[in-house]
Amino acid sequence: MSRFSEFKNARPHLFILFAFILTLLAGLREAGVGADDFAYIKKFLRIPHIGHWISGSFSYSFRETYAEPGFLALGSFIRMYTDNYTWFFLSMAFLSVSIACYNFYFLSLYPLLTLLLFFSHTFLY
Repeated sequence: MSRFSEFKNARPHLFILFAFILTLLAGLREAGVGADDFAYIKKFLRIPHIGHWISGSFSYSFRETYAEPGFLALGSFIRMYTDNYTWFFLSMAFLSVSIACYNFYFLSLYPLLTLLLFFSHTFLY
């Protein structure tokens, strides 16, 4: 019985490890794995860095950008440091996986099983 109680204490650490691995799988994938990766790369490379927002030389208009403000804000912050789209994918993966995992951990009776189902539904298609 004591072996199971030791595993119970390790569950949060395993959950965080698996969430980190999922983030890396989603963020470090090669462009073209997803059907719309190249469209996101093209949009990311057209986003001005955040300095243009602050100076007022860029103003948001959905009609001109066809992108949501959060997408543009994150992209412009990343573009301030690099033009590498992998950082953008990694940031989006971190945000989406961490929000999902936070909910899984606090709302599910079996968070590791829920994380496994999330992985099988989202990453194995």
